[in-house]
Amino acid sequence: MLQAIAAVAAAGFVALAFALLATPAHYAPADPASSATLRMGEATENAVARELSRVRPAAADSPAGSYASAPWELSFDEEQLNAWLGARLPQWLASRDAAMPAGLSSPAVRVEPGRITVAATYGSIVGEVVLSLTLLVQGGTSPRLTPEALRAGNLPVPLDALPLSLPLDRWLSHVAEPIRLEDGRAVEVLGIEATDAALTVRCRTVKR
Repeated sequence: MLQAIAAVAAAGFVALAFALLATPAHYAPADPASSATLRMGEATENAVARELSRVRPAAADSPAGSYASAPWELSFDEEQLNAWLGARLPQWLASRDAAMPAGLSSPAVRVEPGRITVAATYGSIVGEVVLSLTLLVQGGTSPRLTPEALRAGNLPVPLDALPLSLPLDRWLSHVAEPIRLEDGRAVEVLGIEATDAALTVRCRTVKR
């Protein structure tokens, strides 16, 4: 009887370990050493910078005494997003005196209708574990990202198990904040939409 219990416990532990250390099907980070990743990452960043700074005519309904453009969009597929994460994220963080949270590396995203999953490798005491956080993409007048699920490998984990050192609420609260430009203009985020493998951000350029 004891041997049977021990065998079941051992089998359960092995299954748990396999699930924890498994690489989820959605996790496919870009190779930062690849020249193709570098080219696409730089092209994606340049496209964002170009669209943010573009001079746009005032919309017909722009309030008197101020400026507001007609809405415009930025749209990127998974390949572009992951190339930017692999090739440009470290430099982008360094330019803001920031860095990836300790222990995390090789970030990647998966985009599905209504949600995105952000994943990275975490160096744990049992080996490298892929942590995946799924966020609901909520549009409307106050676009925001709301945590939906957390996984370690293929194991579901309670959302409150996220390390306290990760200021997740503060990061997500910045999603809808205006992006200030050097010339005094700002880009407002009007909406966010996640479709099949593409993320679209609807914006408007303003000057108050």
